[in-house]
Amino acid sequence: MKREICAVSCNIRRRSQRALQKFTETGNAFPPKNARAQPTGTRHFVYNLLREPFSGLKRADVVIIMRSDLVSEPALAKIEDAVICAAPQLADRILRVVFQPTSLRRRDGRMMQLSEAAATNVHLMAGIGNPDAFQTTAVRTGMRITGTSWFPDQHHNSNADLDEVLNQAAASNGALVVTILKDFVKLPVNCNNVVALEIAAVFPDERHLKLLQTILLQAVSRSK
Repeated sequence: MKREICAVSCNIRRRSQRALQKFTETGNAFPPKNARAQPTGTRHFVYNLLREPFSGLKRADVVIIMRSDLVSEPALAKIEDAVICAAPQLADRILRVVFQPTSLRRRDGRMMQLSEAAATNVHLMAGIGNPDAFQTTAVRTGMRITGTSWFPDQHHNSNADLDEVLNQAAASNGALVVTILKDFVKLPVNCNNVVALEIAAVFPDERHLKLLQTILLQAVSRSK
């Protein structure tokens, strides 16, 4: 039987009830009774109101709680308890990950230090399901946020969208526009005042990283 990896994302709002994601998509861990579910067609377990039910955890080899630093320990414990209740075999396979900003990427590929952004006004732009988490991450780097432009998840920015964002940034004393990588790669090359925040996934507990590496190697061996 094929096994899967489950990624759990902690949201800022409704902390203890926000849960599963495939790195960029968030959903509710405890959906309303009328929620419908459907498979994603991928090897990763993904859950939200229109996707696979919580019982799908029984097929997972490991659960990764992402953005685990954005919620309290009691909230994390509640999520872990819900996972174990649905899939007891995962009791010792619940890992935690935090997202740590590392640098900023310019359109020409050059890197920019986080300290440079902290010295200027910043306007955030993103088409993402959870903009609050992105803003919290940016604020933690020391950025001075003077404005935001949020679009629907997977949004493709039109020229009008970009013009409006750049005009808003210019009105804030030429604020630097900071966005996420998945939106950054879709922007025109001439967007010189836009940079992308580079973020690394870090395991606070090194044992969790080693366990994940072992599980992945075992999965590769089984697939041969």
